Amino acid sequence: MSDSIHTLTQVKYLSDNIGYFPLLGDVAYFSWGKGVKNMSFQYGKSEHVAEHINEFYSVLQINPQNVIYMLPEHKDNIAIVTKEDECSEDIPCDCLITKTKRPLAVLPADCPCMVIVGKDKKEEDVIALVHVGRKGIDLGLAKKAISFIKSNYGCKEESIYIGIIPNIAQVHYEVEKEILTNPLWDKFSIPSKNDGKVYLDLLGCLLEQLDESNILKDHIICYKVDTYESAQNGECFSHRLATYGNHPEMQGRIIFAVKLPPTDFQPITMASFLTTF
Repeated sequence: MSDSIHTLTQVKYLSDNIGYFPLLGDVAYFSWGKGVKNMSFQYGKSEHVAEHINEFYSVLQINPQNVIYMLPEHKDNIAIVTKEDECSEDIPCDCLITKTKRPLAVLPADCPCMVIVGKDKKEEDVIALVHVGRKGIDLGLAKKAISFIKSNYGCKEESIYIGIIPNIAQVHYEVEKEILTNPLWDKFSIPSKNDGKVYLDLLGCLLEQLDESNILKDHIICYKVDTYESAQNGECFSHRLATYGNHPEMQGRIIFAVKLPPTDFQPITMASFLTTF
């Protein structure tokens, strides 16, 4: 058994333009790769975006009409999708949790997003989709989400697995130092050449919070792939690149979708994971 986080520096593909987490198997996917298509109606013609979305979900054999979308608020609100929930509307929150087979999705800009999957006290699967930007990290959202599934579902630490999609690298995430009121950023910021600004390491801070939640390192798979640089290469979209980088023509969004597998969740064995990847 490894005692370190599984860090990937290149996206692993289920098929063309669909990335996934080898360790987690059939639970989480994101649109990615050369020729990636915009998935947000805000940044494209409706008929084109609808076609892109349908193409993505058809590969995964997911009915687009069954997907519940998160509308990030950059807060620490947690929402639960229950069996009785017939909701087809988007849900404003930064953490969605379900035990149903309904897929959950978000359209991230650059922020770290993660899937959490675990077993409840009845050994039934629980899955969570979490959007963890700077404000979410400030509020300890990742820790709160993990604490929630532990206390409300009885998930034990050893049953919890986490996957983190590509997100913006520290070198491209510059903010005004005066907005940082939480001392946790002291060890995850470096000075910028621009007065009064610093570069933040969102991923590093998030991983520390997962460690503080006693998640086994061996149960975390993390993409250390920069969305800003990848967007420059035409592999994804980056809000930072489009706005601060002054490339509005490159604005768009990917999809990150998660769902419980058709059968009980079983992570890929470490032996096969390390041998294959």
